[in-house]
Amino acid sequence: MIISDPAKDSKNVVILRFLSYQDYQEQTCIVESGDHPFVRHKTCVDYAAAMLVADSKLEELKLSGRLKLKANLSPRILASIREAVPRSRIPLECEKALEDQGLLE
Repeated sequence: MIISDPAKDSKNVVILRFLSYQDYQEQTCIVESGDHPFVRHKTCVDYAAAMLVADSKLEELKLSGRLKLKANLSPRILASIREAVPRSRIPLECEKALEDQGLLE
């Protein structure tokens, strides 16, 4: 999922993934069934695996069929994910990109 704003910086797009809940995983932000159409059970946001990627690369992957888009995050879930960033294990370069875009408080 994209948690940054590609319109503000298309070369530094922060992407994350969801992981099925396990006790040993980072639990900084938990998403429940019904919070997003893709989420069917208790799910963790995997901040440690966050990456920076250029929007052009995402578009290239989408056009090649290697990236399939899902439903957008709701504003509430996106805000929850962003609010948890300072307490998470997100890579520093991803946190900095979010800060530079004015998306962290």
